[in-house]
Amino acid sequence: MPIETRYRGGRYVADTTRGRQGLRDAPLRLVPPSPVPQVDWEDAVRRIARIRRRQLALLGVVGALTVAGPVAVATLHVSHARPIVAGVGAMAATALVGWAALDRSLRRVVDSLGRSARVLAGLAATDPLTELPNHRAFQERLQEESARALRAGAPLSLVLLDLDHFKRINDTHGHPAGDAVVREVARRLRECAREGEMVARIGGEEFAWLLPGDGMDAWQAAERARLAVESAPVAPGIPLTISAGVCELGQAGSPMELLRLADGALYWAKAHGRNRSVRYSPEVVEELSDAERASRLEHQQALNAVLALARAVDAKDPYTMRHSQRVAEMAARVALEMGWSAERVRLLHEAAVLHDVGKIAVPDLVLTKPGRLTEDEFALVRQHPVRGAEIVAETLTTEQVAWVRGHHERFDGAGYPDGLAGHGIPDGARILALADAWDAMTSDRPYRPGMSPARAFEICGEERRAQFCPDVVAALARLWDAGALAGEDPAADGDPLGSAQLQYRGVPADGMGRRRDRSAVSGSGLVYRGQTIREAPPRF
Repeated sequence: MPIETRYRGGRYVADTTRGRQGLRDAPLRLVPPSPVPQVDWEDAVRRIARIRRRQLALLGVVGALTVAGPVAVATLHVSHARPIVAGVGAMAATALVGWAALDRSLRRVVDSLGRSARVLAGLAATDPLTELPNHRAFQERLQEESARALRAGAPLSLVLLDLDHFKRINDTHGHPAGDAVVREVARRLRECAREGEMVARIGGEEFAWLLPGDGMDAWQAAERARLAVESAPVAPGIPLTISAGVCELGQAGSPMELLRLADGALYWAKAHGRNRSVRYSPEVVEELSDAERASRLEHQQALNAVLALARAVDAKDPYTMRHSQRVAEMAARVALEMGWSAERVRLLHEAAVLHDVGKIAVPDLVLTKPGRLTEDEFALVRQHPVRGAEIVAETLTTEQVAWVRGHHERFDGAGYPDGLAGHGIPDGARILALADAWDAMTSDRPYRPGMSPARAFEICGEERRAQFCPDVVAALARLWDAGALAGEDPAADGDPLGSAQLQYRGVPADGMGRRRDRSAVSGSGLVYRGQTIREAPPRF
């Protein structure tokens, strides 16, 4: 953030606005508030030079009198010498008085420069927006406290905090609102800190908190700060969460290593959902090199581009808004119930969010058609898994691409696009097929209302070994028996997105709401544009 310091009216002020419009909207303010008037250093230098010149002149006069006085006394008669001696004495006394006055003026200028230097040193160590210590001051304090803790064998911990999705606030509400958010977060963090602890702003939206105590004490402090920020909007209509990484000096051994490991824990918190505090542990936090982080960042940027396409597909039809996110959440729950590792669940969730991206190649008139599709139109729809796999091929892994391509395969071999059957279908695709159909059945569509989760669960049981893999249906049944799929949020009634809050074994998660009051679909199975579910997969 560009900051310009200006000298006006005997004090320095910092301009934290951006551009001329920002200067008009936000006037300059004194940073930090200080009763000490600031000195114009160029004027002070000129005054010192002027005093020095006068002092040199006085020295010249005194030197001349010192030489001229004895010479006059030696050459003149005694009667004439007395007035000369008196005059020389008076001139010397005047010179001494002048010297004393100049010396007092010089001391005043030097004292004012000293006071100004101290204030400027404070400004140089203070962030002008939040009035917290800045990055430079934090680094100096980190070195000092680390050296002291290592000598004494005392515990010392570091918490790094980062505002979640801060760029979105700047883009949506503007930079002045972003500055207000940073100031409010700084105020709340300052209130959470105790005496002797240091909270500093070390980046645009990043803060550091240096505090005595072990890692557990620091983690509890980070949790206090996280809850303090989350508890209330940081600005009118702007809620915010923060992520934190915690590490103690005993795990690092040096100040720079402490900073690096705390940053690794923060990166881990951001990469695993945000709005959480992660304490560094080599068993939990994966240490990444700069190259590995750059690679992951590049992958995430490419993934974001494809994700934008997937969201555009969901946004084409209000009935499928957030469909991909709901499918991803359901697929992750089923995979966890089946015993998948956390890393594979993450990969499945990633693929599930993008499973429908191939529909970008399907005309809108076909996607949103309220009536039965023709054979030609349905042929276009059947191509979207292939197109989706082609789109994500450069972004996802080979296994994830296979999941996207196969999410419409059926266990009995009657699916598309490749007609795979049984365990020849990739395991992730088998889970996606059920999660996709579940959301299709429980969501409203232009050609039918959504059915209740109970009815959808019955159909999934009926389609065991036909459309769905028995192992996946068994995992769904365990979730159903645990009550993870039967919750209902009354506020979700009539909501085509089904945004009711569900739980996976006691863990809150976004899910699909029940619609008991809606009429169930008649017939032996789910009717899809005049066809039964056994003849064609459900449209979503």
